[in-house]
Amino acid sequence: MIKILLCGYNGAMGETILSSLPNGMEVVAGISANLDNRDFEVAKLFDDITVDFDIIVDFSHVSLLQNVLDFAVLKKKPLLIASTGITDDLHQEIDKASESVAIVQAGNYSLGIYAMTEAVKHLSAILDDFDLEVIEKHHRYKKDSPSGTAEMMVEALKSSRDDIYTVHGREGQSESKPLNEVGVHSIRSGSIVGEHSVIFSGEDEVLEIKHTASSKIIFATGAYKAIRYILNKDKGRYTLKDVVENA
Repeated sequence: MIKILLCGYNGAMGETILSSLPNGMEVVAGISANLDNRDFEVAKLFDDITVDFDIIVDFSHVSLLQNVLDFAVLKKKPLLIASTGITDDLHQEIDKASESVAIVQAGNYSLGIYAMTEAVKHLSAILDDFDLEVIEKHHRYKKDSPSGTAEMMVEALKSSRDDIYTVHGREGQSESKPLNEVGVHSIRSGSIVGEHSVIFSGEDEVLEIKHTASSKIIFATGAYKAIRYILNKDKGRYTLKDVVENA
């Protein structure tokens, strides 16, 4: 049985994890700023966790990430990070922690998004003189923008076009759009689980690749695969690409 410490257990993704755990996994403890009664140990502080566990799964807010990293290193436990809005400084902290423990980090654990990212890399190389735009849509409660997945798409575009830069939304008058400018647009509305589009526009033709999430289960499914993959790794930083191609 894989014993999980779940950070953000009573958030939307935490509840999804709890309702869809596969055979062979169980949540034995949870961390949250707002506690409620569960059939496992709950705490606001990592120091208050008393039960043993095999892996930390973090679907909490990015503001908790440094504490998560410190606790993973202290306990020498592998860590799955699903926080979004991670700053460059925090990415450096993840790198530092991965020198001691195994960490898998992704802005999105959907296997479909992984496939889309790989496709965008390939298309970016082929359509190297096309205009580029990224559009992401989420529910009204999502706090960070652009989404971590939109940032993944931009990085995929940069894999073969390293001169591109991003503009977040547009307003007012401007000159003609430079070829190396990528517009990134965030929409927050209703209960949209997640939609991401990358648009390649050339002369007289447009190619759009789009992914739509109908429920949060798809993110949990990818996370379970990542948990199994990283559980017996000694140390190092891993991505969903590592999980998909080597699991």
